[in-house]
Amino acid sequence: MSLQASTQTPSPSFAGPLYVQVAGILRAKICSSEWSSRAPLPNEVALARDIGVSIGTVRKALEMLENERLIQRRQGRGTFVIETSDATELERFSNLRSGTKKLSCDSVDWTATLGEATREECQALALKMPESVYRLDAVWSASDAVDAVETITVAESRFPGLQSHLHEGGQLLFPLYRRHYQEVITKVTEALRPVAASPDLALKLKVAKDQPLLSVERIAYGMSGAPVEWSRRTMHLARANYSVTMS
Repeated sequence: MSLQASTQTPSPSFAGPLYVQVAGILRAKICSSEWSSRAPLPNEVALARDIGVSIGTVRKALEMLENERLIQRRQGRGTFVIETSDATELERFSNLRSGTKKLSCDSVDWTATLGEATREECQALALKMPESVYRLDAVWSASDAVDAVETITVAESRFPGLQSHLHEGGQLLFPLYRRHYQEVITKVTEALRPVAASPDLALKLKVAKDQPLLSVERIAYGMSGAPVEWSRRTMHLARANYSVTMS
């Protein structure tokens, strides 16, 4: 059985188990802003009736969206779309700080270059060579000084036409992925290692060549569990720090 979404989205049909198909329909309404941030969802009975499935199927679909942090259930009040913005995504997915202040990205004028993926990029994004990828650059800072630089790589096949949406880009591209491609980032892994400043990094960070820096390699995973974005952030050790809270 294949369910059709009653909304203008890039992917009108959804495959997989029935509750996954229902989750796809509901997710499309959220990603397309048909259901806006903080808006209440129809109750489970109404959703089941409108889509033509059981309440149990709707409930499992809502649990899936709750795990993706797209909705929030409030006891006695209903289910609401979680507000997801550049600021909330930054707070959730960025660990870069300058002292106690969260680093922000000065580069909001995103530009992309298209090229053939390297072996390293294919490995990080689980791509087959040859594959075309977009590469984007960002500068992170908490003041006038540059504290970190970042290069982001995504597959053109996963985000076709990405360059036409970059004028909407903020400090992270995750909200853009959600709006135009219905791709919700559910997990990010990071690996840290020391590096020496290359001539290019030395110029960008205004440090001496071969000065010790910290490299943070990040892989962002989508709803299917597959990697969809690979990035490498390089930090100035004297001006930026990496902070993680575990509980």
